[in-house]
Amino acid sequence: MNLLDSSFLAALGATNNLFLEVVGKSLGTEAKDYVDEAIHRKIWNAQVSENKSGSSVDPTLIGTWSGPLSQFGATTKFVINIAVKDGIVVPTLDSPDQNAFGIPVSDFLQNNDSISFKLGIASAVFNGILDRNNKKIKGVWTQRSADYLLTLSKE
Repeated sequence: MNLLDSSFLAALGATNNLFLEVVGKSLGTEAKDYVDEAIHRKIWNAQVSENKSGSSVDPTLIGTWSGPLSQFGATTKFVINIAVKDGIVVPTLDSPDQNAFGIPVSDFLQNNDSISFKLGIASAVFNGILDRNNKKIKGVWTQRSADYLLTLSKE
């Protein structure tokens, strides 16, 4: 089946509508609207996060880092983009396999080689250690009280 086939897209839209209907009945209109926006948004407006370490971000971190994240029986590509604008760290997350890009990351913290950040929309936290020699960040992605090993490599 071609994923761009109109019948597939119509079925996908129907599935989303059914899901949103259940969310609305279970959690209320505000939750339904929030989830609807999350499903249909292609690019998220990044929110600026301050580097809480109090110093400028390590130049080694600036750029795109990615790796496979295996959780809930599936493996997806995980991408963190770390940029600096006017001395402020602006990290965003992409999940290309889920067609989600530019998701704002909060509470980004670098303390020597320790890296941590939160993804509020997914109730998730990453804690890792920068391996400068191999250009990797090895850590743990914690989501819904479960831990998943995640190694990010600089692209």
